[in-house]
This record gives sequence, C-alpha cells and structure tokens, in this order.
Amino acid sequence: MWKHKSRKDTKTPDHDVNLLLLGETGAGKSTLVNSISNYFKYSSFKKARKGKLDVLIPVCLNINGESKVFGKSDDNEVHEEGKSATQNVKVYLFPVKLQNRAFNLRLIDTPGLGDPRGMDQDNVHLGNILSYIATLKKLHGICIVLKENQTRFTKFVEYCLKQMLTRLDKSASQNIIFITTVVTEFKSKFSR
Repeated sequence: MWKHKSRKDTKTPDHDVNLLLLGETGAGKSTLVNSISNYFKYSSFKKARKGKLDVLIPVCLNINGESKVFGKSDDNEVHEEGKSATQNVKVYLFPVKLQNRAFNLRLIDTPGLGDPRGMDQDNVHLGNILSYIATLKKLHGICIVLKENQTRFTKFVEYCLKQMLTRLDKSASQNIIFITTVVTEFKSKFSR
C-alpha cells in the first residue's frame, strides 16, 4: 500500500481498497468491472452462465460480425465509431467481507488512452483521472489492462502512461499489475 501525492479526502474511508484501471481504448476496462461485479454475485462460473448477468457498464460487443450493446443506456458510455466508450472517470464500489474484515473495493474505471479524437482529448482524460485520484487518501494499485493479443503499447499509449505515472509518487511502480482481458467466454454466452 502506498500513499500518492494528493490532498486529503474525507469521502473515502481508510479501509477502502482503491484500484485504478488504465489502458488503451477498447482494452476491456469496463468489461472487467462488469466481470468483477458478476464474480461477487455468483459463487461459480456454472451458476453465472445459468443466471442473469449484471451489466453495470453498457458494453458493445462484436458477436458473429454484428455489434450488440448490452446494459442500460448511460451518458458516460458512448458507443460511436471514433470515440472512446467511457467518457469520464467513474467509480464502482463493491462491499467485500473476508473472514472478520469488511471493506469496499473501489474500482476506478477510466477513459481509454489513445482516444481516437487525439492527444488533446487524452490530456483532458489524464487531467480528469489525476483530479479524481488526488481526492483519495490512498491508491492501492494501478491495473493496466491490455487487449488479449497485445504484445506492446503503441508509442502514443506509452506516452500517455508515462505522463500519468510521472505525476505519481515513485512508490506507485511497486503496485502496478498488468491484466489481459479475454472475452471469448462472455461472447459464447450470447451467441447461442
């Protein structure tokens, strides 16, 4: 757990776990939030396949060559060609109870880096992300989400990540994890 450079925040209790999701546009950050929501809802993958999936964040999936949107319409999510889907930082809180310890898992969903609208839009996104995390007492981890077939960042996304990370305390580098999203199972549920 590390403390980053920030102002004090009275809104986030000390016992909350705060995870920032970063990644390229279309990497699957919002889909990851939806998956974690269903992980907490169902005790097994078998039960999740039989049950009704929660879709907290509307997603657009290409299934058998056709685009389909799942979930309720949300002003923060735009499913238009040439735009990142997630427009602003949005927080999802999940109550967690482990043995005798209870806390909230706060997932911070962010707009994608490498926004098709260009570097000016990425700078707006980076400013919004930094403004939000500055309100937290602690940021426990940074999850960099990668597309399943991505072997390296584009120069532009690499630049954006460096811009973000250089504004945080150096200890942040000890709490970065890389997550690869795979949506093949999610697709198969809807393609039957």
